[in-house]
Amino acid sequence: MTIAHYEINIIPDIPDQEFTTSLNGLILNMRLYFSDTTKLWWLAISNSDRTVTLSHICMRPGIWHPLSGRMPGYSGAGAVGVARLRPNVPFGSVDAFNGSFGLYLYDDVESD
Repeated sequence: MTIAHYEINIIPDIPDQEFTTSLNGLILNMRLYFSDTTKLWWLAISNSDRTVTLSHICMRPGIWHPLSGRMPGYSGAGAVGVARLRPNVPFGSVDAFNGSFGLYLYDDVESD
């Protein structure tokens, strides 16, 4: 098995955005938003028909949130998290995803 990381393209400086992505064939609807009161980024993930939603996931650099067993139809070892791309940059701002941090999915994939 090999670990594969997939960067999710975030539009910089937009504090509340919704997008769709996939992980190993599973369609995920996501909402990433910034809270001015807490100075934190939050994530909500729903399955394709929005019957299951994981909400209020507090995003912090280096913390990975596992998805296995939490989303119907997915039994892999995937997770979602934020990676620091530049050192010494604070994460608690609306422009954190402007090249300093990235939102990523990872999963174990079969290698040939």
